[in-house]
Amino acid sequence: MTAVQVVIVVGVTFLVITAMVVVANRVIESERRTMQRIREEWIARGRIPEEEPKFYSGSGESGGAG
Repeated sequence: MTAVQVVIVVGVTFLVITAMVVVANRVIESERRTMQRIREEWIARGRIPEEEPKFYSGSGESGGAG
């Protein structure tokens, strides 16, 4: 591989990784806004904030299996 090809491969790899990070951050922020909106609606319906369920989706600890 020539030096130019190495620079191109490294540059494209960097751009792809950067794009993936930007997309992931946008998805996370969108999910955070959605969770906040659901929580606010839940409280607005007269629920007690201290008794609120976990407003998130995705993998994590699941309780009760055992």
